[in-house]
Amino acid sequence: MMKFNVIGRYFTIENKVSGNVLDLKNGHSYPRTSVVVSKENKGDELQAWYFDPLTDTIRSRHSRLCLDLDAAGRLVINSFDWNDKNQKWRFNASKDVIENVANPQQVLDVPGGSKAPGAEVFATEFHGGNSQKWRLDGLPVKYFLIRSQLNEKVLDILGGKSTSGSRVILWDQKSKGADSQLWFEDSYGNVRPKVNEKLVLQGTGHCITTGDFKTEAPRCYWVISGNKIVNKENHNEVLGIKDRLTLDGAELSVSLYRGEPHQHWHFEYV
Repeated sequence: MMKFNVIGRYFTIENKVSGNVLDLKNGHSYPRTSVVVSKENKGDELQAWYFDPLTDTIRSRHSRLCLDLDAAGRLVINSFDWNDKNQKWRFNASKDVIENVANPQQVLDVPGGSKAPGAEVFATEFHGGNSQKWRLDGLPVKYFLIRSQLNEKVLDILGGKSTSGSRVILWDQKSKGADSQLWFEDSYGNVRPKVNEKLVLQGTGHCITTGDFKTEAPRCYWVISGNKIVNKENHNEVLGIKDRLTLDGAELSVSLYRGEPHQHWHFEYV
């Protein structure tokens, strides 16, 4: 798992030598576009990235395409391919490098430590130089409502509580500023509540509550995948509405995915 100090989902990736950040060449965002380093332009989605925990990839916020290598070892973005090991990257905070999951000695590098905007990025053998070192800077958190496709109600925390163990329920939407109904994705893709960003969704028994994240717990890592909320450790498990109830106060439960409306959600940013 990636280890870095980012609260929200999206981040920029800054090279230690130049202070330039990963960007897409000539403003393009189609498959096989080269990834370069450029001066940071605040608010530019072409410079924003995120980690996809279901595929172990780093993706462009703008296009959703993932980092990949071309035949020359040059960094590009591309459509995801499960069998392509060149698309699997992670940030190693102990070395400040972005390393390949299958071959950690292969890291992203700006050859020669170029400070020129537009310099290309390659995968090279790890040597520990600053041209291979990167910093990930978090972008502002984006909050959203999670709305059921079954009944148009939204996820809420019973009583608006900010403590671990609070039940997660369905309720009519309150004002858009109701913190108990707002959620965000952290830098690992884990869904968390606005009322207490230290908590996560937790599958306990026959209901869903908020809880502390524990790496050894199998049901406290829930990520968004399309219109589903999926268990990171078991992709067949999703969050759905318990007993398919449509009234206020209906609880959530963990179920095997069957493509049913009570297992589908809309994510509405506010």
